Amino acid sequence: MDYFGKAAHAVDEHTEQAASEKLKLKLMEYITDKNIKKDPILKEYLESIEGCTEIREDESEDNSGGYIVVIDGYEFRVSADGKLLESLGKATSPLIIVIPKGKNIDISITERGESVTSLEILDSANENSVIKSVTKEDMTKNEESYGFTYQFNTDGIYVLKVTTQEGNTYTRKITIDSSPPSTPVISSNYGYPLITSTGIILQQDGMTTITYDENDNIENYYSFDNTSWTKYNGPINCVESQTIYAKSVKKSNGTESTASKKISTPSDAVPWSRCSSGAQNFVNVPGPSKTYYLNAAEESWGKKFNIEFGFRR
Repeated sequence: MDYFGKAAHAVDEHTEQAASEKLKLKLMEYITDKNIKKDPILKEYLESIEGCTEIREDESEDNSGGYIVVIDGYEFRVSADGKLLESLGKATSPLIIVIPKGKNIDISITERGESVTSLEILDSANENSVIKSVTKEDMTKNEESYGFTYQFNTDGIYVLKVTTQEGNTYTRKITIDSSPPSTPVISSNYGYPLITSTGIILQQDGMTTITYDENDNIENYYSFDNTSWTKYNGPINCVESQTIYAKSVKKSNGTESTASKKISTPSDAVPWSRCSSGAQNFVNVPGPSKTYYLNAAEESWGKKFNIEFGFRR
């Protein structure tokens, strides 16, 4: 009786079960958060699983938008809505990592059972014609992987196809986009007189809003010293003479767009010296040749106010 074989099989089953349990717990967390949060990103939950070494798109027709996840060396199919479909057992397909850097890509291939023979880069816009073909011998051998770097001439969508000695092929979609994100736009309410239900007050909280490009491929940050950066999650309070910096980073190519703004009283704000906050609130606008602005608090929306304009001679 093959006691060693049975023992190895038992250990293997236990390891796969442990990996499956870790995945199930994380998917449960995702589904729970999905009911209380706005559009949580499934891939981010999968990436946080201890032992997760690969997440790739499932190319099966019955799992559109789903993923193949490798945890502790075992493959699992996960649907786009966060359900575990099935375990695929021990991962034997090569681990393929593609890192875009502008118009360059770094390719790393680690064998996990099947033996790689070649890779090809195909042009999706030209009927998947082959624009580069490389054998295993042409790749750079590292400690546990094979590497290759390629530079594209134009932006576009390409396909990386890896072939193994066992006759299987594995593909990865490559998007080359060397364009930077849009420049962030910084706006602040600091210095605008505010009409409230009880009178006119001066806004000094400096509530500052930054408008960025927003998609899964862009990360947005702000900083007060242009060195330490914090992810932007909504309006920020700033004080007068403080400078705020904004930065958008496109994850697929590492390009950045930046902006900065020194918080000060805007030139188009009604000067506070021309406002009265006593029992009879009034605004004395400096002159007729320029447009000046005040803000209206939400509590004053829909209400009528008498505004008097007078000019000094």
